Amino acid sequence: EHMDLEIALVILAQGFTDHQDAQEAIASLIRDEHRNFLWMQHCTMLCERLKGIPTIIEAIDQWLLKHPPILTREVSFFVRIGWSEIGKKKLLESLSQSFSFWSVEALLDHWGMADREVSTALNELAQSPPAAEIAYLLPRIITNPESCRQRLMALLRDPNCRRPDFVLRGLVQLNQPEHNEEIV
Repeated sequence: EHMDLEIALVILAQGFTDHQDAQEAIASLIRDEHRNFLWMQHCTMLCERLKGIPTIIEAIDQWLLKHPPILTREVSFFVRIGWSEIGKKKLLESLSQSFSFWSVEALLDHWGMADREVSTALNELAQSPPAAEIAYLLPRIITNPESCRQRLMALLRDPNCRRPDFVLRGLVQLNQPEHNEEIV
């Protein structure tokens, strides 16, 4: 009798990632177009367990090349496994998708604003209408605290602001209590 593939994936990833056969089996599941649901459900755990394994990074890069960057959460976790240039390209492409904060956070965590390509894309996004959707990350993008506060306040005043919770998180991260009256 065969073991359920999801259970097998979890067992392999949690206990046997140092074995080549397990790495190949996991890579095979990632490459299998009919099994995406298996590894997508466990992307957080897989990200933690599979970091830096070349066989897995190669399989993920192959998957990324075949799919549009619409699954921003999953893409952001899997790019973290190997931080490849293919992954970076997919994250940059996904900035126009819903839930782009997943991609923005991954780009900032690895490449940061020192990377010209990342900096250009994130600065453009920070000044665009959907900036509220990444507002809690704006202090990492707009590094001048006063400029960042002004941008966040403009977003908060916008009646079409879709994520006031993210804007408020960004303002809290700036840690400027002297401006609390203005926020309230």
